[in-house]
Amino acid sequence: MLDPLSIPPVDDDEVVCRFAFSRSEVSENRVHWSAFKIRERDKGFSVMRQREADEADLIREGQKVGDLRNKSLIGWADLLAANILALDLELHPRLEHDNPNHADVLGYPDKKESRDKLAMKLADTAIRPVIVRGNS
Repeated sequence: MLDPLSIPPVDDDEVVCRFAFSRSEVSENRVHWSAFKIRERDKGFSVMRQREADEADLIREGQKVGDLRNKSLIGWADLLAANILALDLELHPRLEHDNPNHADVLGYPDKKESRDKLAMKLADTAIRPVIVRGNS
């Protein structure tokens, strides 16, 4: 995990992940655009940087987020930071819930149709889905 006292900017070649708490968001072989669909009042969503983190760190942090939402971690979708930025979105690191690898993806448009199209493009650029074994 990153040093919480010295959190660097997100590099273009970093991989980040979007945690999934619904089987409709990720499956063994695909990431559904609903993983990136956000509520109308929101301007973006959270991701976890994988820089200096291993799979155990990702599972632990994903389960912490799930606990806050009273949901079980199903898995996550991996994304390359450069692909997020290429969609005119912003990636901002931010310490949240003692997680130095947290980052915010911001810049979603106000119009619902545009937001949905953006979510679909993000799903299309996802590197791979990861399913956490043992969750039902």
